[in-house]
Amino acid sequence: MTLTICIICMIAGLFGIIWCAKKQKSVANAQLYAVICLAVILVSAGVALVDTFFGDDIETRRYNANQDQFERSRLNAIAEHVNKNYGGKNVVILVHESEIPNSTNSSYIRIDKVKELKALLKNVNVLDTVVIKPTPVAEGQEEVIDESRSVKSFNKMFDECKNLHPNAIIDLAGLPTEGEAGKLKIWKWKGKDDPKLILAHVDDIGGSFQPADFMGVLDCVVMSRNDGKFDWQNGTAPKDLKEAFDAVYVLVSKDNIKQLVKDKVISLGE
Repeated sequence: MTLTICIICMIAGLFGIIWCAKKQKSVANAQLYAVICLAVILVSAGVALVDTFFGDDIETRRYNANQDQFERSRLNAIAEHVNKNYGGKNVVILVHESEIPNSTNSSYIRIDKVKELKALLKNVNVLDTVVIKPTPVAEGQEEVIDESRSVKSFNKMFDECKNLHPNAIIDLAGLPTEGEAGKLKIWKWKGKDDPKLILAHVDDIGGSFQPADFMGVLDCVVMSRNDGKFDWQNGTAPKDLKEAFDAVYVLVSKDNIKQLVKDKVISLGE
């Protein structure tokens, strides 16, 4: 973006100099304007050089832009599902603190997922945003093991969400790491007043939960497609959010899981 702006400024400055050259006899301050245009060109060129040689390279910027667009496409797909199925109802958003911009260890986060999602939700009441916080490290203490992504932590946070009495929990935080997700208490939530769970992304089904869970607490989950053909090395993410989503993801629910497995769009895992 910075490089594009610099190029536009340099082109504008060049046209300005040409205009000043033609109008120098009829415009009193033409020479002054020409100097200003030259200064704009030189400053823009300097910024462009710094951005090129000391900023992120073109490939990195393209990769980051792709990641951001696909992230927005996921949030958009989730919002469309919630808007369609939970209109007029209550939801809670669950997120890990590390995925919130400007929070601890979030320097790589470029998109405020919660803010973007809330902007996309229509006619849905967001009761609260529940944040999972990393294990604090006391001053002078050596680095400790972060328990925030453990089963114990997630059980606690899911209970906190449930106590708000939402109709659905939109989980942007994922699930516990290292294949421990199957031990979560939520899979036993089968009461009519228990909230449904909407998962923003999981890598596989068999390692995280069982397909039968779609008949209980689990509403839907976003997964990467096995048949995705997007060229991550050279491609540019589609500008249309739905098109971008369909290029790499699929929304899995009890209504389509069997067909998606049959068509080998997804696999059940181990």
